[in-house]
Amino acid sequence: MKKTLLASLSLVLGLIFIPENVQALTLYEEDFSGENGKGAAGGAATDVVGVDWSIELNDAALFDSNDYFRVEAEAFTARDTNAGCPNVRCSGGNLNPLFPAWLSPKIDISGFSNLALSLDAFASDVSFEHEENSPIGHKDYFIVSYLLDDVEFLAADLITQTGFFRNQTVNQAIGNGSTLQVKVQLNTTASTELLSFDNILVTGDQINSSQSVPEPASIMGLIALAGVGIASRKHQSAKKAIVNPICRGGFRN
Repeated sequence: MKKTLLASLSLVLGLIFIPENVQALTLYEEDFSGENGKGAAGGAATDVVGVDWSIELNDAALFDSNDYFRVEAEAFTARDTNAGCPNVRCSGGNLNPLFPAWLSPKIDISGFSNLALSLDAFASDVSFEHEENSPIGHKDYFIVSYLLDDVEFLAADLITQTGFFRNQTVNQAIGNGSTLQVKVQLNTTASTELLSFDNILVTGDQINSSQSVPEPASIMGLIALAGVGIASRKHQSAKKAIVNPICRGGFRN
């Protein structure tokens, strides 16, 4: 009786509490394949036709074709972008310039959890001038950030206070929200200084309920149905005992 009751209740509870299926998905990725030349260079119009990302040059000063903020060798690269410089010698200018930025499209992350951002960062050199410790025209900059529901958060400041840079993969956990946008700001102040990034990846776990949870009335109905089933089995067992009595001593005439 106890085993039957427990089995029936387990069946009912199994129908009520359906486990959720968790599936990791790629929400956005960009490796700049086939996109060489997309972006901006000195003496040419900005070209972002056919890509889903955008750029903001802000205070960049691209004086000639050797100064660029674009895809090179299938990685996005900043070379001699000179943010805040009014001329090729960078005399005078803006003390606190707005650095050029690469922006992903806005990514729909509603219904996802365990979100993560990663990208590869690399450079032509290891020695740069950190923007806080450098004069006008010598402010190198490599900042990875993200906008979660249009609020910006820092993911990584890749040039140290001493100006040191190392090639690395940036990994950042992202909180829950509705939209996500990746932002990378780059600036260099010499033609020998190249800062690049590639292989941007955003992933998240999508939680899908495999079956809707029944309403309370339905739950009570399932429990009542289980009780009816138990009572029915008890009645049938008792009936069999009457129809087919066990005779201990053989049949009687």
